Amino acid sequence: MAGDGGATGRHETQPAINIQINVIVQQLAQTDYEVALKLEGKAESAGSVLFAFELIFAGVFRVQNVPAETLQPLVMIECPRRYARGEPPARMEKPGAPEASLSHC
Repeated sequence: MAGDGGATGRHETQPAINIQINVIVQQLAQTDYEVALKLEGKAESAGSVLFAFELIFAGVFRVQNVPAETLQPLVMIECPRRYARGEPPARMEKPGAPEASLSHC
């Protein structure tokens, strides 16, 4: 019967779900950066953990010929996006500028 809390007559509470996404960047050499995309999650109900997970996608990227003002967005956004999607290394070109490259080491 609708509204009676189900067959047991109890009202179940929704679990509290917490998901965190972090990007961790460590410069290894002048052009090489280790970039990790870390996903963590947990579901809890009535003081008990129903499930928890931690996934880390990481790679080393060689970044060359990239203007200083675009370096941070590149390693914090573009590198993890490409790596998580399994995209191959790429070369990025802008007319009139030296060829920029982003490659997995």
